[in-house]
Amino acid sequence: AELTAWDLTLRALWALNRPSQDNFTDALEQLEAATKLDPASPLSWSLISLIRYEIALKGWVGGNLGGLQHQFQGMLSAARRAIEIDPSGWMGHSLASAGELWGRAAYAKARFHADQAIDLNPSAALAHHFSGCIYGFGGDLDAAVAVQSQAFRVDPNYLHADVVQADLGLWSYLKGDLDGARAHLDRSLAENPGNQRARQRQVALLGRLGDVDGAH
Repeated sequence: AELTAWDLTLRALWALNRPSQDNFTDALEQLEAATKLDPASPLSWSLISLIRYEIALKGWVGGNLGGLQHQFQGMLSAARRAIEIDPSGWMGHSLASAGELWGRAAYAKARFHADQAIDLNPSAALAHHFSGCIYGFGGDLDAAVAVQSQAFRVDPNYLHADVVQADLGLWSYLKGDLDGARAHLDRSLAENPGNQRARQRQVALLGRLGDVDGAH
């Protein structure tokens, strides 16, 4: 049974590396089957959590907010299960940090898991990405910029570079660094012209700069 579960997990991992909504659905089904065969596999639970995040992120970036809370709750539940099985797994802690932030607005718990994830794996771009989000939405903008920027140091080709750049644009904007905000948002939209969050922040920035035509 464990070999079959491992095979299903590897198939899901392959599908996850070819991101589309259909492949996410297939991968999620394979992982759920794997956890039934081997419920003590932290990797399977972590990947379920990661897929829930990827699905939610597609909706957030694309402006389709329906079902986001369901995905965030599923993300947090799977991450917690992974941590129960293996408290030393960085991925479970990192995903739990994001789940606590976006699913429950539980900043103290989110901060705890984010710190655990970076302590366990300082080279994980995902951990720096989420940790910066928690600092930013918690109001510590300097820490948000410093920590989230590390995602590119540890992984110059980070998969969600457009999302991190959009966040760095927001933190810079709120800090009053309008030139920095413009640079980050331009980079975000160069990476992904369909990132509606970056576009919304760009509208706010251009309005503050007095560029009404550009904002329109």
